[in-house]
Amino acid sequence: MQIQHKALLYSAFIFPGSGYFLTKNKVLGSIFILVTALLFIPLLIEANYKAQIIAQQIVYGDLSLNILQIREQIQQTPGLLSDRQINFIYGGLLLLWSIGMLDSYRRAKRNSLQKNID
Repeated sequence: MQIQHKALLYSAFIFPGSGYFLTKNKVLGSIFILVTALLFIPLLIEANYKAQIIAQQIVYGDLSLNILQIREQIQQTPGLLSDRQINFIYGGLLLLWSIGMLDSYRRAKRNSLQKNID
């Protein structure tokens, strides 16, 4: 498998920015991984916050173990972040993931072409 395809697949399926490590761009890969992790943190905190509230409702008997009711309660339970903030974070993650995939592919292809010329 060609290095540019590996870099693309690493960035797409392993973690955003991991394809940079195949292209020997460790600093750029580390930056992408750090920013992605920082964007994931508020989403994990939000999920944990809502999970705790819903778990308490189940324990106290206010909510049954019906999956449809739990799903509805997840959507209705106010969280720490607004819908706009969550959408902004998801948009940032999508943009970062896309840039990481395409740029690591581009850099790997450029590196392989330079090796063929030399």
